[in-house]
Amino acid sequence: MRPGELNAAGLASWMNQHHPQEAGPVSRVRRLAGGTQNRLFAFSHGARPFVLRLPPARSGPAGDAVILREARLLGQLSGTAIPHSRLLAAEPDPAVLGAAFYVSAYVTGRAVTDPRLARVLSPESRITITRGLAQTLAALGEIDPAALGLQGFGRPAGFLARQVDRWLNQLDSYRGYPGYGSHHLPHIEALSGWLLERVPPAKRPGIIHGDLHLGNVLFDPVDQGVTALVDWELATIGDPLLDLGELIATWPGRDGRSALGPPATPAGPGGWPPFQTLVAAYQAASTRDLTALNWYVVLAGFRLAILLEGSRARALAGQGSPEVAAELHQAAVTLLEDAVRRAGPRREP
Repeated sequence: MRPGELNAAGLASWMNQHHPQEAGPVSRVRRLAGGTQNRLFAFSHGARPFVLRLPPARSGPAGDAVILREARLLGQLSGTAIPHSRLLAAEPDPAVLGAAFYVSAYVTGRAVTDPRLARVLSPESRITITRGLAQTLAALGEIDPAALGLQGFGRPAGFLARQVDRWLNQLDSYRGYPGYGSHHLPHIEALSGWLLERVPPAKRPGIIHGDLHLGNVLFDPVDQGVTALVDWELATIGDPLLDLGELIATWPGRDGRSALGPPATPAGPGGWPPFQTLVAAYQAASTRDLTALNWYVVLAGFRLAILLEGSRARALAGQGSPEVAAELHQAAVTLLEDAVRRAGPRREP
């Protein structure tokens, strides 16, 4: 950790107020990898490990609002069966650490994108993980957001109908970054038309994680159970089948590779089961109609590609790594190529 990157004394003072049973300094502070924007730290207070989540540096009130919104959801998930990092408390005052933040419990587990798991995941283990993830996701989709106190957390009315325009506007906004110009993503027009012509009827609203791929799911490498869904910053209320669509759009093939590109999910012996295994387990645990599932997969690839392209725009403006941005841009292109194959529209010239 670079000197001055985190105010450990300020964090310790705050922790002594919110975790007084083990008052004292914080220790074993380390920066965690994960995500492309928010700052994540692990630390200990007393005998317990915690995780600190801060918005990107210099993101201002907008970044603070995202962090506090995520913290609200984590707090409301307490007491549900959804595995997540339990919220300790959130802090809206940027004077404490320079930005709003929240602290949650440290969850043990590994993402299956951890290369070390290639040595321990048998084909049977991969099937167990796949089915357990499907059941977790189905359970999330069955929760009534209003019963959980999440009124106003999203705008479920018209959610599907406005998705294409929502993400086209997001893509257009990148032109505001110096040096970006215009995007170089293929099939945007063709996919936009295909999606708009086939919007499914509105369904019962539910909680959407919003960034659900295998890198954001932690597992117990011994019993293969899901220990936490992480990175809820894009969560909202809408149609939960969008999460299932994103999992399918980013699902690894038998060689372990996915549309998100390297580092590839380790293949190990036997590779991953086909995404149909995921879908079957979801259907068995859910009351939702999967008739239009392919539409959600296409939308998920379209949406995720535009989100990834934002990292390229920020990098060109000097706000990120050009190398990482190039990888994410290629992942975006791959997602759109996969989406257009699923949709079957005529390709753009």
